Amino acid sequence: MLRPLLLTLSLLTLTACAPSLTATLPNAATLELKEQIQRTALTFPATDIQLSSGLDGGLRLSGRLEGRYFSANFPPDWNRQTVLYAHGYRLPDDKQDTAASDLIQGDDTRGVLPTAYRQGFAVARSVYDKRGFAVQSGIANTLRLKRFMDSLGSTRDYVAGSSLGGSVVMGLIEKYPDAFAGALAGCGAVSDWQFEVKYLTDFRALYNYFSRGTPYALPGTQDVTQGPLKVDPRELLKPVGQLFLRAKLNPGGREARLIDTIASAVPGVKVTPDITTFFASLGAQLFGLNDITATAGGNFASNADTVYHSPLLTAQENAALNVGIQRYRASSPQAIAYAQDWYSATGRFRTKLLSYHNTADPLVPFEHEARLRARVETAGNTANLVQQTVEPRLQTLTRMLFYRVQGVEHCGFSPQQTAFAFAELRHWVEDGVRPQDGLDITRPPQEKPAP
Repeated sequence: MLRPLLLTLSLLTLTACAPSLTATLPNAATLELKEQIQRTALTFPATDIQLSSGLDGGLRLSGRLEGRYFSANFPPDWNRQTVLYAHGYRLPDDKQDTAASDLIQGDDTRGVLPTAYRQGFAVARSVYDKRGFAVQSGIANTLRLKRFMDSLGSTRDYVAGSSLGGSVVMGLIEKYPDAFAGALAGCGAVSDWQFEVKYLTDFRALYNYFSRGTPYALPGTQDVTQGPLKVDPRELLKPVGQLFLRAKLNPGGREARLIDTIASAVPGVKVTPDITTFFASLGAQLFGLNDITATAGGNFASNADTVYHSPLLTAQENAALNVGIQRYRASSPQAIAYAQDWYSATGRFRTKLLSYHNTADPLVPFEHEARLRARVETAGNTANLVQQTVEPRLQTLTRMLFYRVQGVEHCGFSPQQTAFAFAELRHWVEDGVRPQDGLDITRPPQEKPAP
C-alpha cells in the first residue's frame, strides 16, 4: 500500500531472496501439468500463456484471464492445493496494475507465498483492473483466477491478502462462502472502508487545523474533500518533514507538542505520533482521495457528528477545535452503498479466517480488528475467527545530523511471523486445531511442522 509514495520518501525496505544455482529438470508430473495447462487454456479461456521451468524443477505460468494478467508458480511436488494472494493498496496513477512473473523470486508478500510454495502449494495472484481503490476488481479477478486454478486440478484453495488485500479477502469469503478452505489477512482493512477513509480524512483535517498559520501547513487546497492534482509528493509533504526535524532537534518545543496534539485528537484510533504515521496517513488521503470518491461515485465518510477531543488541550481549546475544524459529509447514498458493497464486512462467513495485525500501524489502524470482532460476535460466528497480534516494527527512514529518523512500519511482519501464521491456519483447516485467539506472535513459538 502506498508503495510509490513510500519509495519516494525512502520508507520502504527492500528484501530479496538468493536463487539456487543448480537447475533441476522437471519431473513427469510437472511435464503433464504443462500439457494440461495448454489444453485448459483453450477452453477456459486463457490467453497469452507463458510457461517456463524454475531452477527447482517447478513450473512458472503467466497469462491473461478475460484480459487480466495473472501469474502462478507450481512446485515440482505440487500437493494440489493453491494459495491465492490479494495485494495491498497502490497509489492511483495512469499505469496498469502489475504482478511479478515469478512470485517466488519477485516476492512482495512478506514471505506468505514462498512459505506456501516450499510446503508444496501452488501460489497465484492476479492484477486488479486499476490502481488505487480497487477492492471490487480485486475480488472478481482473484475469484476468476481461483476457478482457473481449480480447472488445473487444485482441490483446496486458501486466500491471503494484506492491507487493501484484507478487504479483498473479506469480500471473497463472505460473498463466496464455499470457495476457500482458509483465509489469512495481514494488516488488513478488514472491517470497512468508511472507517478507513474517515480515519485518513480526520487526520488531514486535524493536521490542517493545528498547522494553520504555521510554517508546517500543507500547500495547496485545504479542503479535505479534495486531493491535489499533479503535485510532487515531496513538495506537498515537505512541511511535515520539516515539522519532525524541528521536533527532533527540540523535543520539548512547540513542534513536538503540535505532533502529539494532532495524534491524540484523532477519534477512535490510538495514533503513534511518528513520522511514518504522518507521512503514510496524510499521503494516502491527499493522493488517494480523488480516486476513492471517483470510484465510489462520491464521498462516503462523514464527520458531521464527530466530537474531537485531545487530552492535551483545555476544555476551551477542545471547544474551539470542534468549532474550527472542517466538517465533511457523505455526498450521496450511492457512494455509501458502494462502500458497503466493496467492502464492509458483515461478520458472516464459513471459511476459517486468521487475521494478524501490528498493534500499531501507520496506515491501516489496529482498530479494524476490534470492529471486525464486534461484527463476528453479532453474527454468532466467533468459531471461524482467530485474531493474533504482532508488536510494531520500527524502520529507519534516514539519518539527520546525529539522529535516526524512525517510525513504525506498515505491515511490519517478518517472514518468520507470516510463516507461523500460515502454519497456524493450515493446522486449523487440515487438523481441526483452532489456533490460540489473541496470541502475540511477535516472537513465534517453535514453528509447528507442516501437516
